[in-house]
Amino acid sequence: MTLLQAKTPKLLVALAAVLLLGSLVACQPQSPAERIDELRAGYEVEVNPSGFSATPNYPEPPPMEEGEEGADEEMAADDEMAADEMAADEMGDGEMAGEGDMAQEQMEPESYDVVLDLLIKNGNRDDSLQELTVDLIHADSNQNERGRLQVVFDTSNVLPGASSQFSQELKGIPYEEGDMFTAEIRQVPAEERGDYPEYGSAN
Repeated sequence: MTLLQAKTPKLLVALAAVLLLGSLVACQPQSPAERIDELRAGYEVEVNPSGFSATPNYPEPPPMEEGEEGADEEMAADDEMAADEMAADEMGDGEMAGEGDMAQEQMEPESYDVVLDLLIKNGNRDDSLQELTVDLIHADSNQNERGRLQVVFDTSNVLPGASSQFSQELKGIPYEEGDMFTAEIRQVPAEERGDYPEYGSAN
């Protein structure tokens, strides 16, 4: 008997043990949290750049109190504004509204209300999530991340294989010209699952 022939039965036993262990691991049922992980991985999300809008929020100047320097000028300005409003009633509001817009354009916005248009696709074959948490990433023109928000979408009507359009408003964003927004469905670490409503009682 050769050395190889002597070792062959041991090699076969070891190989059979490895295969048996692998099959046992594969047959173990998924935990509820693992099932949510798998379903989340089946979704795709993207931001439609053409559906983007940003509305500036301008600060309001603080009111001046009587006796404060410049208060008399402000009162006179109020009287003048009242007279202008009376004149506007006679000639129409268009010209006066234009003057107000010009005054706002001279101020720096303190923030923006941003509206994003998103497409969410359910790539799962036979199941879907009632809710899906998506990370929205705000980056500058050099793709440096400026902020990140988690938004929960109602995906109960996004059936397997289907896509759906969503609109999301983000208020008070420090937006600058050239900034961009992207979306992702991240892999959730076990210790963060409690922050994601789709996991619910799976934790």
